[in-house]
Amino acid sequence: MVKKLKSTVLNLFGGASQPVLSFLFLAAIIGAVLGSISGCLFNSGLSGFTLEGYSAQFFVWPSFWTAALDSFKYLALAVLFSTSFLGIVLVPALALVMAYSFSCAIAALFAAYSFSALLVCFFALAVPALFLFPCLFIAYRDSFCHAKQLLEFKLSRNFAPVANRLIRDLILIVIVLVAVSLYNYFLLPNMLSTLI
Repeated sequence: MVKKLKSTVLNLFGGASQPVLSFLFLAAIIGAVLGSISGCLFNSGLSGFTLEGYSAQFFVWPSFWTAALDSFKYLALAVLFSTSFLGIVLVPALALVMAYSFSCAIAALFAAYSFSALLVCFFALAVPALFLFPCLFIAYRDSFCHAKQLLEFKLSRNFAPVANRLIRDLILIVIVLVAVSLYNYFLLPNMLSTLI
């Protein structure tokens, strides 16, 4: 019974038949679709804002550290979730929430301001996402694999460490996230003030 449960759980979460990244991408696609739908349906919260006011409130950071905190929040959660075997559930949920929040913001801006929000969405959300998403999916993959190793250890008490890329990948990801934070703090406010 325990062996059957073990093989079912391990095959479900990243076995040879289902690569980890495919599972995480599926969670992100579901989050993006749900975010797009809810952003279009529930954009009434933006009615009190002008596009300039919205941009000033949500895309201009009071300090570099708040911009860095915004860039690092998903990475910090992924690293935290990798410390438990529950990460096999929490890391895909995090990918879903990340995709939901980005797509909901873009859909709400488009639904409220139509094409006048196109450049704001591009510079404030799409450009950082071009760098954030690949880095975060690498971190999610590594965190998921580490949580899976913890689950294997918990179920079998047989620990065979696999060469873990987590530290090396984290160093590269931190460098990219610092660059995104610098972009968000120094370049983005100037671009938005020029565009709007």
